[in-house]
Formats: sequence, structure tokens, C-alpha cells
Amino acid sequence: MFTLIKIWLKNLQYVAAAVRCSADNILDYFSITNEYSIFEIPIMPGWAGNSIEEVNVRKKYHINILLIKNGNSIMTMPKADYIFKEDDQIVVIGRSMEVLKFTDNI
Repeated sequence: MFTLIKIWLKNLQYVAAAVRCSADNILDYFSITNEYSIFEIPIMPGWAGNSIEEVNVRKKYHINILLIKNGNSIMTMPKADYIFKEDDQIVVIGRSMEVLKFTDNI
């Protein structure tokens, strides 16, 4: 049983490494299921100066922002009126294919 778990965890590590290496815009990645993952990515060009609500992240891109990082500062569960800063990075959850499609536009 423990051998199977070790193999499964090792395979997850390989998948995570492959995802990180395949896209320049993915800073970190964690698979939750075969369909859903958590990604750390930069914001899209043009988002700086706009709020989460104005960008309409959930409806337009089908992703949810879990937290925003900027330097050593972390804001969890940001409100819709949060104004993006140029150096912000976001940690999002969503369907892996939706997030990967999104990162192609960054």
C-alpha cells in the first residue's frame, strides 16, 4: 500500500514539474483532482489599476482568486474592490484546462 502511495505522489511531482516547465507564466502548480488545480500566476497585462470586479475574473475566465501576492505581502480571499498592482501575482483555482488557456494570454 505504501509503495503505491509513493508511486502516486512521485507521479504527481512529475506532472507538476511538467506543467511548470511547459508554461513560462506558471509560477507554481498543485493538482487537486484530474480536473481541478491551483496555480500561481502573474496578472494579465492591463489588469493593473483595475479591480477584480472590473476585470470580471470569475465570469470571464472561469477561475477564482484565492490570494494575491505582491513581494512579501499576501492577501487571502481578496474582495471584489481590490485594485490590482503591476507586480501582483495571483493564486487561482479552477479547471486545469481553463487556467492553462488563461495563462496562454499572459
